[in-house]
Amino acid sequence: MSYLVLARKYRPKHFSDLVGQDHVAKTFSNAFQLDKIGQAYLFTGTRGVGKTSAARIFAKALRCEDKDYQPGAKNYGLSCEKCPSCIEINQGSSIDVLEIDGASNNGVESVREIREQVKFLPSKGSKKVYIIDEVHMLSNAAFNALLKTLEEPPAHILFILATTEVQKIPSTILSRCQRFDFKRVPQPIIERHLSNLCEKEKIQFTNAAIRLIAKKADGSVRDSLSALDQCIALAGTNLTEDSVSSSLGIMGDSFFLKTLASLTENNLSNAIELLDNAFLSGVEMKFFTTGLADAIKNLILAKLKIKNDLTNLDEQDQALLDKILSHFSVDALQASFKICLQTIDELNRSPLPKACAEIMLVKISNTNELISLSTLLKGGANLATKPALAPSRLVSSIEKKNTIASPNIAIKSTANKSLSFKHFIDFSLDKSPVLGSLLEHTISLTEDIEWPTAQEFRFAFQKTQNFFLQQAQHQKKKIEDILEQFLERKVEVEFILSDKEITQGKVSRVEKKVRSFEEQKSEAKNTFLASEIVKNTKEIFGAELSSFDIDKRNQ
Repeated sequence: MSYLVLARKYRPKHFSDLVGQDHVAKTFSNAFQLDKIGQAYLFTGTRGVGKTSAARIFAKALRCEDKDYQPGAKNYGLSCEKCPSCIEINQGSSIDVLEIDGASNNGVESVREIREQVKFLPSKGSKKVYIIDEVHMLSNAAFNALLKTLEEPPAHILFILATTEVQKIPSTILSRCQRFDFKRVPQPIIERHLSNLCEKEKIQFTNAAIRLIAKKADGSVRDSLSALDQCIALAGTNLTEDSVSSSLGIMGDSFFLKTLASLTENNLSNAIELLDNAFLSGVEMKFFTTGLADAIKNLILAKLKIKNDLTNLDEQDQALLDKILSHFSVDALQASFKICLQTIDELNRSPLPKACAEIMLVKISNTNELISLSTLLKGGANLATKPALAPSRLVSSIEKKNTIASPNIAIKSTANKSLSFKHFIDFSLDKSPVLGSLLEHTISLTEDIEWPTAQEFRFAFQKTQNFFLQQAQHQKKKIEDILEQFLERKVEVEFILSDKEITQGKVSRVEKKVRSFEEQKSEAKNTFLASEIVKNTKEIFGAELSSFDIDKRNQ
């Protein structure tokens, strides 16, 4: 007997067998129990998640000949798997359940043929089922020809349409179908499914091997079974991470942890040697880079104590994980992730993919020693007096927009020393820079000598600042709260417009600080970009440097 691939051998037979599609199974089971079966269904979702299998299960449940599975019976919605109808549908030979490939039968003539066929009753049973797979491949004319039949099919006809690209289905078709979205199956569910099948097939396996196959499947159960078949063909009945890696041409968590751990020891040569081994094993550099990016993503989540995919590691890999997390900061890991994304983009057009991956490792090895531009400016670094950076120390990175925040305005409250309008403004800026900046546009009509005992305070805006007045009145309660904290007693505040010239507040202190910071930032960046090494780099590579980091060892 010829070998039957796992995807066919373990094809779901009942709704409850659908992996990771509990919402679909429950809905259909309820529909059968309530005897509320529609006339047209649309199954959507990525490849290999059970759309066609669900369509066949639906047809079997609808046409099962066993009286215990007929409408009104307790088992209605299941199938006996023994009657001629169930056997024919499982074998794909039923003349009353027609599976049509929308990709190869996409013309209007094919649909016209269906329209003629639906007039005839099924050879046996009460329903004839049409399953149109990849229905999005039908032409516009074919869709238009299908509309009327889909909307008002004969009582003995039921349509099930399946597609991976629902956005290509005309809205006129969508409105005539009950739509069910099949979800991408989570990796842990696929892992459990593969483990159960391996036990049934008496195949020994490691958790790391199963995890690697499930990760390769990317949410597709059928892809995971095809990959498992491939691995069994190579490794026989004993699956390990190494055998799966060799069979599928992908690397596991252990490999990437070893690579990153080498970089924590400044052992770049070992990291590149691991890359060489992967390259010689047939691993594409794009897969290597995307795998490394995914591992770094998990490290970031682990560093932030957020759930991630680095679970069930053995003792050795756990030690590597701890070592990496203790070495790399979150900022360094984020920079490394960006470098991986840059490299993936470069690999799409580079004639030297392996060289791109090697340079990527060089850049990642330096990320933990980079300092941000804001930190550099706070330190008062003088780029003009610094020696030019050696090309080997120049590490470019992509900086997030607006990541350089305004400098913190830390004004110490003097409320305990002097109760005056000026000190209240300082106190306000410390508590709430936004409200403090708003109050800077006012003058106090309450004299300073009255501040220690006054219960009512009046602040005035110029008549041209009605917008500020409205904002202050809207935030009156919050401003009163700040003033009460400053004076340590209950007070009331009133805001008015005044004819008096208000010289303060035209440029707030916060705005001045920000402007000063931006000027420093611009000056430092211009100095850096004017250096010979940057000019030469831009000329050689024909690129613009959007942001920069500086190695601490060159400080």
